Amino acid sequence: MKILVRYRLVVFILPFITLTGIFRPAGATETSAEYTAPSREELAWMEIPEVITPARKPQPITQAPASVSVITAEEIRPSGLTNIPDILRRLAGVDVMELSPGDIQVGIRGLNATISNKILVMINGRSVYMDFYGTTMWSTLPVLLEEIERIEVVRGPGSALYGANAFCGVINIITKDPRELAGTHLSGSAGTVNTFRGTAIQAGEINDFAYKLAAGWKEQGFWEDRHQKSLENFIADGTLSYSLDREKEIALDAGINTGKDDLVVEESQGHINLDGYVSYINASYRQPELALLSY
Repeated sequence: MKILVRYRLVVFILPFITLTGIFRPAGATETSAEYTAPSREELAWMEIPEVITPARKPQPITQAPASVSVITAEEIRPSGLTNIPDILRRLAGVDVMELSPGDIQVGIRGLNATISNKILVMINGRSVYMDFYGTTMWSTLPVLLEEIERIEVVRGPGSALYGANAFCGVINIITKDPRELAGTHLSGSAGTVNTFRGTAIQAGEINDFAYKLAAGWKEQGFWEDRHQKSLENFIADGTLSYSLDREKEIALDAGINTGKDDLVVEESQGHINLDGYVSYINASYRQPELALLSY
């Protein structure tokens, strides 16, 4: 019986191998899936990203004392995504819960809830945590996607450096220098569920001064009733910086964020409709190994 089984296996396998060789397309070549490691010379010239968030100072990502991921503008632009939570959704360990177009919650390593308050979210080092509501309003963050240079995501406790809100991690959204945005940028889009978006950015440089003016508008209806607005948001911000020399710079940032949003507290308590505005003003001085920020 053992000999018969072995013979039958040979009979069925050999014709399959023969037929695959006969029906191979003309001119087809075999490709190798082997990975070629970069040489020492290539590694020496390879650019290592620099991060700020893990240790609150610029350092190569290879020396960061925590697990950190970086999403750059070059990755955001071709993705076609229109909000920051969807961009973060691609990262391992990041949980995104979308209860409505105006109510999006983000958690790290499974700790997420209808009102998520265990992640510190910052824009250029400035916290955007809403103390009164005890959460971050992801749908109305006061920043445009076109302004973002990179997003640094630190997974793991960061309370020793940033306080109680950084229990699960820190997300720092870093915007571009006005000189990188020089010119006029206009964009607009429309989609289902009465979704409309528009942005306008004007930036430039005059001698040692650099400036940026940006404005954005977005609105979207509920999934179940597109005629009823779930989100309505207007953003305006400006930046003025002055270079003292090649390494020293002072800057002033100001902005306003206004509109309507829908927040789900608990299923038993229903929705809370938020209507109001938030304004801010920042002043900063930067030089190598030193940064002074005032909010």
